[in-house]
Amino acid sequence: MINLLPEKAKRELQVEEIGRKLSLVFLFILIFLLVLIFIVLALKIYILSQAKYSQDILENKEETLRSSQFLNFKQTIEEASQSLSKIKNFYDREIALTSILEKLSGLTPPTIYFTNLSFRKIFQEVEDKKTGKKELEILAEIHLTGYAKTREDLFFFKEDLEREDKFEDVFFSPSSWVIPSDIDFSLSFKFIPIF
Repeated sequence: MINLLPEKAKRELQVEEIGRKLSLVFLFILIFLLVLIFIVLALKIYILSQAKYSQDILENKEETLRSSQFLNFKQTIEEASQSLSKIKNFYDREIALTSILEKLSGLTPPTIYFTNLSFRKIFQEVEDKKTGKKELEILAEIHLTGYAKTREDLFFFKEDLEREDKFEDVFFSPSSWVIPSDIDFSLSFKFIPIF
């Protein structure tokens, strides 16, 4: 297309064309900035609403934690926990007589029987070889009286007891060794339980 306009009019048309293009670019930039501002404002409103919601939940939880019902429940749980701890400690320190009798009956020959049994729990301080600290050890002290057919049976029974690692300080009264047969003996030892 041939433009027959004078130079001045041509320049005015070009400036007008450039002005339209620039105004379009500025319009797009303005629209972009407005959309961006709108998105940022929407995001800010959303974040503030979420923060308010979280703060309300937190205040509600704090109020629940401060309520007397919750504090009473917490105190009840702590008391129950202490009671359970005391019960556990009690049972941890118990020595089952059945385990002692089971070990003893496995070592006792048929020619020996017991007439009396005495059981006592004792506490003994023992030094730990690794750390050097003194610890409280729980033992069972057993006193037995009984009957043995022969001194040899009693002697072999004594050796079996001394070989058993659960029995300590095995002691027969001196009068148990005086007569060779039909012996009324007296025996004492300590039993080491496994906790």
